Amino acid sequence: MASSPHDVHLAIPLPLELYSRIFSFVSLKRDLCQLSLTSRMFNHEAIPLIYRSVDLTTSPQLSLFVDALAMNPDARLTSIVRELAIRWRSASFTPAQSAITAFWETCGRILPLLHNLRVLAFNPGPGDSSNSKFGEVVRGCFFKLEALHTQSLDLRDVHSSLKCNPTIRHWTHQSRTAVGGTSLRLHDMILPNLRSLEADVEMLAAIEGSRPLEEIRLHYYEGDLNLDTSVLTNLGVFRETLVALTLDRDFCEAGIDCADVIKFIAERVPALERLSIFDTYKPSETNHPTDTTLNRLVASLAVLKRLQEFEYSPARWDNDSWWWRACAEGNIRVAMTFFDRNPSLRVVTFPTNRSELETYSDSLPALSYSKAPGGDIRQTPAVLNFCGDHW
Repeated sequence: MASSPHDVHLAIPLPLELYSRIFSFVSLKRDLCQLSLTSRMFNHEAIPLIYRSVDLTTSPQLSLFVDALAMNPDARLTSIVRELAIRWRSASFTPAQSAITAFWETCGRILPLLHNLRVLAFNPGPGDSSNSKFGEVVRGCFFKLEALHTQSLDLRDVHSSLKCNPTIRHWTHQSRTAVGGTSLRLHDMILPNLRSLEADVEMLAAIEGSRPLEEIRLHYYEGDLNLDTSVLTNLGVFRETLVALTLDRDFCEAGIDCADVIKFIAERVPALERLSIFDTYKPSETNHPTDTTLNRLVASLAVLKRLQEFEYSPARWDNDSWWWRACAEGNIRVAMTFFDRNPSLRVVTFPTNRSELETYSDSLPALSYSKAPGGDIRQTPAVLNFCGDHW
């Protein structure tokens, strides 16, 4: 009697590396978890994929991961983790001190074990920053970070970890930064390999010496009252390397218009290839002639001879902006105005519907216009995000 073609005893086992390759195409972690429960061999091959990137952004996940580490005395699990996100979501905006202490103690048990960690995203949640133990928690860690993303932490909280991780190439510090009146500085031996930065614009005042920075995202929490004393002057330090700049002026003082800011930036980093600006509300421009204001904005880009991409949005609450009047006369006309005055420009992206910006969201619906070498213009839907990556 012939054997069934589905007889598992006659199945030819595949090489282990092939199982690993097959599992790498499984996109959902819950499916990988199910596979890991199927057999000892499947468990061995699936675990590295499950724990390579760990998301601990809810309290249950944090405690469960501590338990998982305790159940792996051979330290295999701790050597697998490359990316880790920790975010404490307290049930109260003013959590009890005991809960704060427990959170930091848990972090202190996890981080020192992850010697191969390369990417760390950390947000301790609401509360007084004076309770932060971040520097203390990471002080004894031996990992060599390539990327660090911090939220709800002061610069002084992360300063020591920056000194201990010269390998960091990407740093996001999504917190208000106050440098004036403090001695906190990032001298040239701190973050010597930094390639991309996202931070409060005031962070520019803390950076001493040059870095090989290629991309910077800056957010205003207050803003410049005049360009003579603007911290944007410090962009000139990255004149030779900076090719992409995002400027979120949403909370900027309204004394300086966008065209003047662009000219100021262009004089300091003329090699920019990509510029993105989320503009501020400027009441004095409400009654200006539409063509005059648009032409000033377009002309300000002319100094950037290498500019290939430009993204722009008016302030979210600026319902009377000249920009909407310009779009009402034709979106393609606006795009052509940019292309005609700036020969190097290949892509321009901007919002065209005022109502779509009124709902608060980090993602703004827009249209992108791309210019082919032959001069043809193509329009495609796009999304603008001036707030960087959130997790």
